[in-house]
Amino acid sequence: MKHFRIGIIGPGRVGLSLGSALKACGYPLYGVMGRMEASSSEAATRLGCAIAHSYREILERSDLVLLCVPDKNLPQIACSLASSGAVKEEQIFLHVSGSLSSEVLRPLKDAGGRVGSLHPLRAFAAPLSAPDMAGTYFSFEGDTNIRPAVEKLTSDLKGFLFDLPADGKALYHAGACMASNYLVTLFAVARDIFQRLGIPADEASKAILSLVRGTVANLALGAPEKALTGPVARGDEETISAHLDALRSRAPEYLQTYLTLGKATLDLLASANGDMGAVAALLTQSEDQRRTYLEARKNHS
Repeated sequence: MKHFRIGIIGPGRVGLSLGSALKACGYPLYGVMGRMEASSSEAATRLGCAIAHSYREILERSDLVLLCVPDKNLPQIACSLASSGAVKEEQIFLHVSGSLSSEVLRPLKDAGGRVGSLHPLRAFAAPLSAPDMAGTYFSFEGDTNIRPAVEKLTSDLKGFLFDLPADGKALYHAGACMASNYLVTLFAVARDIFQRLGIPADEASKAILSLVRGTVANLALGAPEKALTGPVARGDEETISAHLDALRSRAPEYLQTYLTLGKATLDLLASANGDMGAVAALLTQSEDQRRTYLEARKNHS
């Protein structure tokens, strides 16, 4: 199967990363197009390709067009491409949105193109080099007759491809956001708590990052419940109670986050550890109920 001629609309972090990686794999880049002339020129220089100044131009040059634009812009761009009159029969269009299905590209399909969504399950805080893209997982949803071409493309990138149903994109993306975006948020929360104890931000960041790396390494060894450590996994009521008291008095804005994650952790452990009722009581009851429960446990013991 020959390499497609690639055109890229949207020379942002994802577009530059995919463009660089595809070029390194031998795919010819025939044009890049953005909203601003300056960013398009910079991307073209970086990717070693021409600037496309119109939708017709990028369509005429490319066999496969990657749409690496914000979700909100996809419907308008799909319509503009389709109405240009330059869509070729069976020309391939792939958008990289994590949450939208290929249905947003319906105008291009109606114009004779083949459409799909190809989402790189990767955090792009900055454009990545070709070697950095190796090992990336990509989700695919769209026309089944282009899947072999998409599979070859991801294989050439030394990536891995898995399929999604069209109606599952939003839920899939919510899961990805929790695993990636909200991990960053939790990192920031933990760092803020450390700083309130007088630990400098830089030192707190290094310490927490070391902890997170160890946790991720544990996750790579097996099921999530096997990687869990800490007071919920141990059923340690006293420590959890101390956490709640400390958060309530010194970081009350994070108390609900702790409780919500604690309850989710309980659900994860339920099948493995059996009865976790004592810990559940601490994490699900009101403050008055929790105090009454702890006092009753103390008197009973």
